[in-house]
Amino acid sequence: MKKLFFYLLACSFLTTAIISCHRNNDDEEQGNTTTAQDGFYYFENGTTTQTKADKAFVTGSANTIVAQSADGKTGFEINLTGLSKSTYTIGSSNHVTYYKSGASGYWVASGGSVVITSNASGKLTGTFDVQGTGITGITRVSGTFTNLTIN
Repeated sequence: MKKLFFYLLACSFLTTAIISCHRNNDDEEQGNTTTAQDGFYYFENGTTTQTKADKAFVTGSANTIVAQSADGKTGFEINLTGLSKSTYTIGSSNHVTYYKSGASGYWVASGGSVVITSNASGKLTGTFDVQGTGITGITRVSGTFTNLTIN
């Protein structure tokens, strides 16, 4: 009887372990994944509060990434020397300009980089982390862009 009890107890633990380790596909079926979401997201001064641009795209002929708010008053223009998978250092040939609603003037990056991690199937993905001046209180802007359509 003790052997039967031990056997049932062992089977119970084994069954629980297998069920617990089983991959849950419910998240994928509902569209919830842990990958980056499509779009253009940015952070000011290293904060964890992200802002998503309402529209973002890439003009391939000009190597330019554009992100804007719905009213067009806040946005980014990132001009690069290319759109290949690479790191682009901000300087004389690569530029980032940030326009912010309510701010006087605009913000211009003077250092940092834009990293393109993928350019495939007409979509561009990457990150940026730049430092600059021009809008009081903003010294750094960073963010991600994922699957932006290249026009």
